[in-house]
Amino acid sequence: MDHRAMIKKVYDNLRPGGWFESQDFSFDMVAADAATEAMLPDSAIKHWQQLMFEGMKTMGRDLRVARHYGQW
Repeated sequence: MDHRAMIKKVYDNLRPGGWFESQDFSFDMVAADAATEAMLPDSAIKHWQQLMFEGMKTMGRDLRVARHYGQW
C-alpha cells in the first residue's frame, strides 16, 4: 500500500472544511523513563523489534510508516 498516495488522494478530494482521520500504530519502542531508555538499545526486545522491521521490509511493509503521516 502506498500510504503517501492514499493520503494525497484523500486531501485532494476533501471539500473545504472537511477533515480526515486515520488511526494506525507505531511499532517503535519508547521508554517511560531515562533509566529504562538506557537499557533499550542492548535489550533482547529491541533486537526482536529490529528483526521485525527487517523482516517486514523484505515483505514490502514498513512498520514505522505512521510516523510520517503528519508531514505527508
